[in-house]
Amino acid sequence: MPAAWAMPAFRIGFFVFLVLVAFSAIYPEISTASATKMVVKDKFIAPLFLGDKWAWAHPLGTDQLGRDVFTRVIYGTRIVMFMALFSTFLATVIGGGLHQFNVQQAGEPHGKTFCFGVFTREQELVGGIIAETHWEWLYISLMFLPEDLRGQGFGQRLLSLAEAEARSRGAKHAYLDTFSFQALGFYQKYGYEVIGSLQDFPPGHQRYYMQKEL
Repeated sequence: MPAAWAMPAFRIGFFVFLVLVAFSAIYPEISTASATKMVVKDKFIAPLFLGDKWAWAHPLGTDQLGRDVFTRVIYGTRIVMFMALFSTFLATVIGGGLHQFNVQQAGEPHGKTFCFGVFTREQELVGGIIAETHWEWLYISLMFLPEDLRGQGFGQRLLSLAEAEARSRGAKHAYLDTFSFQALGFYQKYGYEVIGSLQDFPPGHQRYYMQKEL
């Protein structure tokens, strides 16, 4: 967050976001226009800053159907906020319930996520690995290296670091999944064995599930 805050574009975007949230919260009190009512005779009215004579009634102008743009933006933000809050609530209820059930059946997973990155001399992040541990297992979630860095030992180094970190957390096994066009051979080279696969996922390719004893 501190690094992102140093970028002017991020600060401007964050400010615009806060303004939209504030406006959407008081939408019925600040807008007398309808977000859906079409008034074709008022189509394409210019916004306030362009000096149109109708601008005070439509501060951001109107669209091709004569609908007030400002009201539609706020109305849309209100809908998005509602959907986001509802989705978060739904995820909390479902995820929380499932977590409690899992804990009752299998004990606390002690899940923790970690990552290692590959940086250029200019400190630009160009690749890395994201993994997590739970129930004495390491899961390799994502690993990526740009093509010009492959075959130079970076992949093996990232995998070794992740496995070492997992062992320090008490993990005894590791698992992952990869596609036939990704890194099957790479993982096999470092001790991972295929335990299952899905054919034509995506069509014309396979998805492999692999594991290894740590």
